[in-house]
Order: sequence, then structure tokens, then C-alpha cells
Amino acid sequence: MTKRLIKFEEIMLVGSRFERLVAVDDKPLSPQDEAQGFEGALAQRQQKSPSEREHRVGQYQKDIDRDHVLMGELTKALGADLPLADV
Repeated sequence: MTKRLIKFEEIMLVGSRFERLVAVDDKPLSPQDEAQGFEGALAQRQQKSPSEREHRVGQYQKDIDRDHVLMGELTKALGADLPLADV
């Protein structure tokens, strides 16, 4: 079975992260293919109810908060005194 190399670009889309496909096997997607995937995701997110959007954005914020805690614990464990950037 052949493995494929897939490259994404992470962007913000309607309040949370979105991984936009930009290349497959080191070949960039055509602007039309890239736009089609992005526009489909955008339309899907825009069709969600306010409560569904709130849940998705809340989960994103929860993940960010968890990452900040983990980074803080990692810096403590390594004995480093590095400030974390405020988001």
C-alpha cells in the first residue's frame, strides 16, 4: 500500500481551527480544488445552529486552555522559566 503525503495549513474559520488541504504528495492543489474544500467547510459551519457553533468554539477554547496548562507544566518540569504568550 502506497503512503500519501498530505499537507494542511491551519487557519481560523468561523471561530475555531480549520485544517485546509493545500497539497497531496508535494503537489499543490489547484486554486479551484483548494477553494472548493474551503468553501464547503465554510458553508457547513455557517449552516450550524448557534448552539452547535457555541459548542464547537467552546471545545476549541477548552483545547487551547489545556494546551497552555500542559506547556506550563512542561516548562516547570524542565526547570525553565519561559513566559507563555497570552492568546
